[in-house]
Amino acid sequence: MFWPKGGSQDDQRAVVTIALRIPTETERCRIVAKYSTPRSESPECRGNRSLIPFAEERVVPQRWVDSLVVLIVLLICADAGAIIRRHDREDARYLELAAKYPAITRFGGGTATLVEPRWLMTAGHVAANLSPFDNSVKFNGRTYAIEGVVIHPKSSMRNRLKRVDLALVKLAESVQGVTPVRIHDKDNEKGQAVVFVGPGKYGDGQTGPLGDDGKMRAATNTVADVLDNYITFTFDAPPDGTELEGISGPGDSGGPALIEADGMFFIIGVSSANDDAGASGPCRYRSTEYYARVSTASEWIRTTMESSIPPQSPPGETIDLQTGKWPDSRAGRIAEAFFEAYARASDEAMETFERTYRAEAALKDRSVEERVASWRKFRTEWGALKAHKCIADGADILHVLLRAEGEGVWKTFRFNLEPHEPHKLTGIEIASPVSGE
Repeated sequence: MFWPKGGSQDDQRAVVTIALRIPTETERCRIVAKYSTPRSESPECRGNRSLIPFAEERVVPQRWVDSLVVLIVLLICADAGAIIRRHDREDARYLELAAKYPAITRFGGGTATLVEPRWLMTAGHVAANLSPFDNSVKFNGRTYAIEGVVIHPKSSMRNRLKRVDLALVKLAESVQGVTPVRIHDKDNEKGQAVVFVGPGKYGDGQTGPLGDDGKMRAATNTVADVLDNYITFTFDAPPDGTELEGISGPGDSGGPALIEADGMFFIIGVSSANDDAGASGPCRYRSTEYYARVSTASEWIRTTMESSIPPQSPPGETIDLQTGKWPDSRAGRIAEAFFEAYARASDEAMETFERTYRAEAALKDRSVEERVASWRKFRTEWGALKAHKCIADGADILHVLLRAEGEGVWKTFRFNLEPHEPHKLTGIEIASPVSGE
């Protein structure tokens, strides 16, 4: 199965990812949602990242493939998580290696790399799923505002292998004290030793992604194959593989594959998806990583950075929920009811919420009982949820920035309501981890 790594869940835009395995003409395509940090409630999470162990798998006819649009967040794998390491190596070594690469930062629900003093490179699916809170990045503790985002014109092509999953992000000012990595433009990637860097979900090749702590980790690997728009890597189990073998996980989407040449670092790929064919699950030993190839897009990259781009549209009014009230809108009332029900820490409260506010079509797709069980699991993982800010996008969409106190991780929830009567809740997209305040 092919999984984009950074997206959203069906009620959590955390680190889940939808995975598409590229089929032959007679094969069928399997779609899997990685639950680790997605954009829609996962099990409420039917879209990208994660919240629950990799569950939800669907088989669809080949005729659907051409019309499918893969969303991502992984995150959510989409996942987009921290690096997944060898099970027989200490995590501290991966943390130590990451400290050598200050040009990598968290971006939205994924990761980005400084490639010019005012430019970042990330995955197209990460840039496409930004929330209104994703308006800055940090380097060396300093915040830099985002001026604009440009997604590659082929980022959303229906044919997965023809897709160019890249985006560029322009900052309002140059980053100080950090040396950008260089753009790789040579056709010599195969066999190269690389370093992956990202703050997504952590775990190892036996367990797969486990949790979020927001820490940067780095791992090594070797380019296995080169396609027109992708380079691939295999997660080898010991004793094979490199000394600090690993791959990216949910939440690492958009992160770099770096090589070193002549004392300089070059970015040759950007974390995009994971194919677990032949593995025991996504992001485990014997799975295959797909990174968007930089060299074949180098002309677009340079042309874009030399041109002027339109500024980002300003977000709506930000409400500080620590001092203010929830907005008096349809989405605001439902969001407030959700957080009140969740805070009661009881199945009865969540059942009442689901029966009262969930859209009929959504309940046909997933029963109240299934949803309540999912929220029970999430509460075990996240602990209390503390809403800090919200931004309305009309009456039927509300973005909420919150902190999962048990995990110590910032998340964003996007409450989506029906655009028609009775305007009930269709889903909650969850992205995690995000940079927070």
